[in-house]
Amino acid sequence: MRRPFFSFLLLLAFLWCQAQTPAVDTIAELPTALVLADRQELFGQGARQWTGELEALPVYMKSYGPGQLASLSLRGAGAAHTALIWNGFNLQNPMHGQVDFSLVPALLFPEIRVDLGANAALWGSGSIGGAVHLKNDMPASQSGLLLEEGFELGSFSQQAQFLALEWGGRQLSIQTRVFRIRQQNDFPFIGLSGLPMQQPHAAFRQLGGTQDLLFRKKHHQLDAHIWVQGAEREIPPTLLQSGSEATQADQSVRLAVHWGFSKNKWALHLRSAYLRDVIDYQDPAIALNDWSRSQVFIMEEEWHWAPRPHQLLAVGLHQTWLNGKTDYYEGNPFQMRQAAFASYRLESRNQKWVGTTSIRQEWSGGQLAPFSPALNGTWKPLSWLHARFQLSRHFRWPTMNDLYWTPGGNPDLQPEKGWGGELGLKGTGLLKRLPLELELSAYSRRIEDWILWRPAGNFWSPQNLALVWSRGMESSFRTELPLGAVRLELIAAYSGVRATSQKKLSPNDDSVGKQLIYTPLHTLTGDVTARWNGFSLGWKQRYSGKVYTLTDHSDSLPAYWLQELYLEYTFNKGGFSMLLFSNLRNIFNTPFQVVQYRPMPGRSWEVGIILKEKITR
Repeated sequence: MRRPFFSFLLLLAFLWCQAQTPAVDTIAELPTALVLADRQELFGQGARQWTGELEALPVYMKSYGPGQLASLSLRGAGAAHTALIWNGFNLQNPMHGQVDFSLVPALLFPEIRVDLGANAALWGSGSIGGAVHLKNDMPASQSGLLLEEGFELGSFSQQAQFLALEWGGRQLSIQTRVFRIRQQNDFPFIGLSGLPMQQPHAAFRQLGGTQDLLFRKKHHQLDAHIWVQGAEREIPPTLLQSGSEATQADQSVRLAVHWGFSKNKWALHLRSAYLRDVIDYQDPAIALNDWSRSQVFIMEEEWHWAPRPHQLLAVGLHQTWLNGKTDYYEGNPFQMRQAAFASYRLESRNQKWVGTTSIRQEWSGGQLAPFSPALNGTWKPLSWLHARFQLSRHFRWPTMNDLYWTPGGNPDLQPEKGWGGELGLKGTGLLKRLPLELELSAYSRRIEDWILWRPAGNFWSPQNLALVWSRGMESSFRTELPLGAVRLELIAAYSGVRATSQKKLSPNDDSVGKQLIYTPLHTLTGDVTARWNGFSLGWKQRYSGKVYTLTDHSDSLPAYWLQELYLEYTFNKGGFSMLLFSNLRNIFNTPFQVVQYRPMPGRSWEVGIILKEKITR
């Protein structure tokens, strides 16, 4: 990996020199969206989107407990089928293919966007279920200096600190964010014997930060991003264990740079990233020391051309170098993946409809991934009605663990593949005096050659075995009611997914036609907030349906409701603002498990303050 990393440094130097090149004053600039908008915004409008905190969205987060492994399942897909996009780059670990969302701090990314549905034509391998986009808005030009500081205390010795510095000048914008979280996590719960217990050996702490830079000059734009983070956690025992000594340390370094240049009707984008993740898992009780390191280097070139008004063509090339190292690999396996992709967008003059088509072809080591086309469209037949659709093919490469793990790795695995589509309707402004928003989506997706690990003699080995069909619907509702001086906001969202195995894995397999494990049929969220004179009083609740823990449905975890009460006060004067907040979670102390034999905390609280001071020119 020395050569790709050295190339990354050379690219940084080259892009900086290019950004200093003076542009001709008489050249007309492209619309800002062509330079700044991401690929999903330009070519993926047909997909359903959720925006907000993950906890408030009707998606299924499979969590082993606070601070422990957390994976996201979208529309019945697996944990390795959700892409995490940061500044245009997929952060899925190349060794195990997943993202640990407990290591995505809300203090750095308080709001995210979830794009549901597959779109491999835009993001490549791993986005079968959808993609989570980390929002990283830069300060506006000439916005001055902004200082932000936050502090939080909570149950079970929870402490969190956050500090941010933002500055927006005429050409240069800088953003620095750092955070620290620690928690003893010794919450009480009821054990299998029915007696009260206290969670042992579950403390965790995280420390990290981001540094972002945006430079604009005429038709040039250079932005660079750094995300460095470390975490240490104790792994608690399951309800079937008497104790645990296991620990895990995670370290990650993520670097990304992008240079954009626009002239008349075309724009050029060059992107590059270096991603490094280290996991150190130790369990002295069984003399286990499991250490792994992955490195990914990515380069991408993309050209945009607007041949006529309301048209946009994008063509690009993508190269990825992947390296994984662990004691369970023979040698030091290394992969190269390449891709060619293109997209075309056409919109009507009155902007009542937008249509996009995209294609992508990836290959690695002489093997072609399934050719991946996508077709998206939006249509506004009435002033209050918005319709959309998407049809796409998706795929996922086998992970390095699937291919190279010793013993058991299977180098003959084929990529997972399939087709998916969705239809959606959104109504806004239905009533003149009442802001009302309704949205409804229906979707269907099939995944062939789903990779499963199964016993093969004295060890386990992955095989292309399963055929999975996911289908379902999603809906959301939002409105605001004025009640004198009080404004009442109501939000509700529902997700229903039926994800079933369609193929027998063995003569005695009893899973065909049954819901996949750890996939709730119903998920529901609701939020009621009353706002008055800087105060906000809100009630949140979440319902997660029953999940099965065995493929034959002989064992399951019950459904549960969780309620939360929160109170906020906001004070603004001049360039200074203060936010005081408090949350009471799981108000009724409901016992529940998301993963079998992994208890979750009951009633808990947190309080905090966020201070902001803006110094303008």
